Amino acid sequence: MSDRSRRSLLRGALGVAGSIAVGIGGAGLLGSSRAQGHRSHVSLTRLVANRAAGTWEFVHAIHFHDAARALARWDAARGWQPTDVAGRARLLLEIERRLGWFDPSGQRLSPAAVGAELESDSVRLYQEMPIPSVAGTFVVECMLLHDVFREQRNVIQIELGDDIQRLELSAANPRGSWKLEARVGIEPA
Repeated sequence: MSDRSRRSLLRGALGVAGSIAVGIGGAGLLGSSRAQGHRSHVSLTRLVANRAAGTWEFVHAIHFHDAARALARWDAARGWQPTDVAGRARLLLEIERRLGWFDPSGQRLSPAAVGAELESDSVRLYQEMPIPSVAGTFVVECMLLHDVFREQRNVIQIELGDDIQRLELSAANPRGSWKLEARVGIEPA
């Protein structure tokens, strides 16, 4: 993923996350006792096509406090934090395990991890994969953080064509689908 496309994805993710997430006001609160929690547990995943590179790019945004609590639950003995490279790698591993993408034939897609960073009060985790050469109904199944927070919601935003498709998934409804028309989001520039 190029630096320019990563910055573009990040700016978009920040704008969308700000409009949907209810949480602490900013990074300045991270050290205060008020930062120990927030009102809702929401992750945001954006899927966009980078036609110039011939890839689909995924940006996953998880609130810093949620990421810290998840790492403590999954690997308490290791003491990993979202600020650690190992902690962010562990978060990416959980994304690979608990967030499944499927093409119209039911074949699981395999986005590859390309990096992670801290941004404001969130952890941003990046993946990419070659643009699939098929159209039709794609499926996403997300169980990310459902084992940590009972009320966890996962917002999946598909930005492959002119319309933005938004799926809101939860433990009660972990699967969603979207239709990808021929040539939209699958054809390189």
